[in-house]
Amino acid sequence: MTRATTLRIGKQAALGVVAERRTLGGATLVRQHYAPGTNLPLHRHDDSYLCIVLDGSYEERVAGRTHAATTGSVFVHPAGESHGDAFGRDGAACLDLHLEANFGGWRRLAAAPRQLRLPALAASFARELEARDSLAGFALEALTHELLGALANAHPDALGARWVARVRAAMDDDPAHDWSLAELAAIASVHPIHVARQFRRDTGRSVQAHLRERRLLHATALLARGEAPAEVAAGCGYCDQAHLTRAMQRRLGITPAALRRRGRTFA
Repeated sequence: MTRATTLRIGKQAALGVVAERRTLGGATLVRQHYAPGTNLPLHRHDDSYLCIVLDGSYEERVAGRTHAATTGSVFVHPAGESHGDAFGRDGAACLDLHLEANFGGWRRLAAAPRQLRLPALAASFARELEARDSLAGFALEALTHELLGALANAHPDALGARWVARVRAAMDDDPAHDWSLAELAAIASVHPIHVARQFRRDTGRSVQAHLRERRLLHATALLARGEAPAEVAAGCGYCDQAHLTRAMQRRLGITPAALRRRGRTFA
């Protein structure tokens, strides 16, 4: 009997059609599309990685067993693990996360293959990949830490409310600042994973959603005082006036120029 050959895939190499590749500190995110009916033969990757199914479905063969991968599925693939994939009639869109060993304790988490269902986090990744605003990178970093926290099954921090208040106050005091999760973690004196998870637990929304809201409220206050939309956009952390306009219309149903004329805030 002839033994099947296992293909070797280099570090961060892609087998699908790459739609996007982003590098965020110690993480590289690769969004790929797989056409309906695609069959990937048995293969192994030189590096460990996470795979999030953003849309569609497929079957994955690992160690003689077949696992169903559907929207919201998350797979941990250790380095050198052999697996094959068969995509159905709808194909699939996946996000691969290649992480440095010291990123959020990834070395330990990547030691063994795992599969779990995290549809809410997967949906959040999909939304942020389409956001295209100045906070998208920050949001994706925060979501990556949330995902690693879920994998580690981190427990809520009983003292969370104390440092969450400090983190929240820092963002409220300077919403236009180009915040990073590392900066917020330093304020809290905790790991970034805990910032991302505990902030959501204590406030009911993600750290990036809070910062977006504070930026928008700050912008409306400045516009109500009569400041020019272009200057407000630049001073509140938006890419340009068009970015501010889109954010206001989507969230408040009004343009910056119209709000400026009315002299009205939404605080």
